[in-house]
Amino acid sequence: MQVFRLYFKLLNRSLPTIVIYIIVFLVIVVGSSLNAKQNNEKMFKESKVDIAFINYDKNSAFIDGLKDYLGSRCNFKEIEDSKEAIQDALFFRNVSYIVTIPKDFTERFFDGEEVKVQKLSVPESTDSVFIDMAINNYFDKVKLYINHSQSLSEDEIVKSVMKDLSSEVEVEFYSKTAKEEDSSFLINYYNYIVYAMLSTLILGIGAIMISFTELDIRRRNIVTPLSITSFNLQQILGNITFTLGLDVILILFGFFLNGKVLVSQKSLLFILNAVIFSIVSLSIAYLVGILVKSREASNGVANVIGMGSCFISGVFVPKELLGENVLNIAKFTPAYWYTTTNEAVGKLTNHTLENYTGIFQNMLIQFGFAISFFAIALVISKKKSVEVI
Repeated sequence: MQVFRLYFKLLNRSLPTIVIYIIVFLVIVVGSSLNAKQNNEKMFKESKVDIAFINYDKNSAFIDGLKDYLGSRCNFKEIEDSKEAIQDALFFRNVSYIVTIPKDFTERFFDGEEVKVQKLSVPESTDSVFIDMAINNYFDKVKLYINHSQSLSEDEIVKSVMKDLSSEVEVEFYSKTAKEEDSSFLINYYNYIVYAMLSTLILGIGAIMISFTELDIRRRNIVTPLSITSFNLQQILGNITFTLGLDVILILFGFFLNGKVLVSQKSLLFILNAVIFSIVSLSIAYLVGILVKSREASNGVANVIGMGSCFISGVFVPKELLGENVLNIAKFTPAYWYTTTNEAVGKLTNHTLENYTGIFQNMLIQFGFAISFFAIALVISKKKSVEVI
């Protein structure tokens, strides 16, 4: 096993650079995962909106009730009652919404007339929708009591409406997949493996292949007692060992970061997809090792392929933000099909053979890339072997 031992002696030379790439990968993953976790943990919470309330009507229980109801959802700001002051308040975002109650509004409203409050808001503001819903909700409840409880006074109607509006209902969402784990961490983590796999394997295997494929070294190996078949088998065994070792390290890192998530049915599919992609990365690294002639060139290729694949395949930039032309180009890269598989696995709700069909098809496409790269590498290697003689 001389070649096998030599393989890992050569790998040790590239170990510092490989470790740097793995550390960069971990920093990116941890930062992304923590950010995703914070976003997932954020629950909807009503935030109070700054508004101004201008009343030209007389003081009444109806208007006071509206103001009290809005006060539970808004912060009232005092502004000068002039056109210029109102425009300035909206322009400088001192308030997001200004509601003006016109004269005789209460009387006309209780008489059944179609009356409206005057509203001004910041253009295209979501806050305005929030306030509109609150105002309409209050008015609709009051109209309901006016139409069906004529015997009640204005004060009694307002008290009943405020009591109704203060009631809260607890809502629970139920689905058959309610207990399914949140896959956001798995998708993020395994997507970023694209960078670690490609960069690390190209650096490691590329550097080793460069050493083995130097013309003088190949000529010397030919005259040794070791057969070419044994030499190649030991080299292949070294490549497989290095690749599987990297798989184990990256999977264990993911387990360390979030073990509860990784122990799941989906995680097995993510791991299987990662192992398949590592085979693709191995084929790319093998091809690069045959083509390039220096370690400096190998480092450059590792950066270009690793970073380039991440940018166009949906790792660093979500696919939703990429143009159609970019995605069409990305389909010619195995990283695209790898990340697409991860996203499909993350969306799984029912683990049936029908749902697995598209996932397994994407994995087969990745295998096709691996076979193609290996085939090209063997053809080039065969041509280069002629130069040895």
